[in-house]
Amino acid sequence: MLKRIKVIGNKYSPHVIGIILFIWIALLLLPGQYLGENYFIRNKILLDIFPVIGVLLIVLSALCKNIKYLILGISLLFAFYLTMLLGYLFLGV
Repeated sequence: MLKRIKVIGNKYSPHVIGIILFIWIALLLLPGQYLGENYFIRNKILLDIFPVIGVLLIVLSALCKNIKYLILGISLLFAFYLTMLLGYLFLGV
């Protein structure tokens, strides 16, 4: 079972990473009118869903011995704060 997870994780790692990064970039670039009142949908995904995916990716990185999963998993744990940091860097304080 673990061997099969390792094979699938290594085979599809570009797809998993690409889909997650695409969703994250889409959340950054979509106007607020599509994300609910006061950016509710964006904040819900960044604060509740991405950290869970991050923990799963960290576990998958241990199984597959893949550093890309580890880096993305840690980034997703702090996705909300990284997004706010990028916003402040681009917009200025």
